[in-house]
Amino acid sequence: MNRKDRWDEMMICSTCEQTIIAYKAQDGRCPHCGGELEPLDGFYERHPELLDEDTEPGH
Repeated sequence: MNRKDRWDEMMICSTCEQTIIAYKAQDGRCPHCGGELEPLDGFYERHPELLDEDTEPGH
């Protein structure tokens, strides 16, 4: 993945779960709460404890 690909990547805050485009984040921190950002792709697979049971398939 090159730098431009990461620049346009959707990110999610691991603290407040707000989503943001990577280029709008400063220093990899959430502009809403200052939490760490992670790639949105696969976030809930990495953090299944954050899933709301009412929104999970089969509930």
